[in-house]
Amino acid sequence: MKKKVNVIFYNARCGKPHSWLIALITRSKKHKIQYSHVEIELPGGTTIGSDEADGGVRSRDDIDTNNGCWGKIEVMLPKYQAATRFFYDTEGDGYDWQRIGIIATRSLRQLFKYGKSRLFKDDKTKWICNEWALEYLIRGGVNIKSQIATSDPNELYDILIDYNESGGK
Repeated sequence: MKKKVNVIFYNARCGKPHSWLIALITRSKKHKIQYSHVEIELPGGTTIGSDEADGGVRSRDDIDTNNGCWGKIEVMLPKYQAATRFFYDTEGDGYDWQRIGIIATRSLRQLFKYGKSRLFKDDKTKWICNEWALEYLIRGGVNIKSQIATSDPNELYDILIDYNESGGK
């Protein structure tokens, strides 16, 4: 069953200092707004995703996504039920603080031209926001590669803009 969802991106300027820091580390070169968080808004307004403030993967009915702080990209999910199953399979999984360390380490390596770091091991039961949202979209039948958008919300935003402009190809 096909259904449309909104992939929603939180504008770091609306947030607390850690939102600004995330946006600074992960900033996109394609657009002026810097995003620090991403969620999926389901038909009816419930949002799902992984958030550090809530401890990981969860759903919420109390996020005002029309307050001017959220960018939205509408995406058609050809396999909506598979994406929903992924949510239920991962609901309650923790927030991946170690992945945040990987992103920060990668940014520092780029800044100082260091080589690859193997300090962190991936944990498949913990998720950061964009990693979880990307997997949700892929499970929902969106044809994007999993390795291309695992580093930050801005990269996922850019990829979804390109995806929609190409007609979903």
